[in-house]
Amino acid sequence: MSDERGDYVSKSNLEFFEKVLKGHDCVSSFEAVSEREYTLERDRGDTWHVYLTGKYTFGILDFYELTAAMPHINCIVTASPYLSYTRDAKEAAMAASIGLFKVRWTPLSRPKTCRP
Repeated sequence: MSDERGDYVSKSNLEFFEKVLKGHDCVSSFEAVSEREYTLERDRGDTWHVYLTGKYTFGILDFYELTAAMPHINCIVTASPYLSYTRDAKEAAMAASIGLFKVRWTPLSRPKTCRP
């Protein structure tokens, strides 16, 4: 994307992300579309097109470049809890109704309730 640091996602990051999805109470199924892209079906019936980023800090320029190249993406997730995103990127994502989240080591599932 926008700088020389690259957007690297390790095999262990991918495995961890899939493990989180498998254990998530609100996810009914998911499929890897490519090395970085997943299609995720939630229990409530909606579909998310998820992109995993390995950017150390996912910024506003990264957001605009990604959404221009992959306009169908409606969710962006950092591939490691050590990665982050800027406030500007989060605000732009929210304005575009695109989720921008940080993956966490703790389970993401919420007992009996799944937020819309």
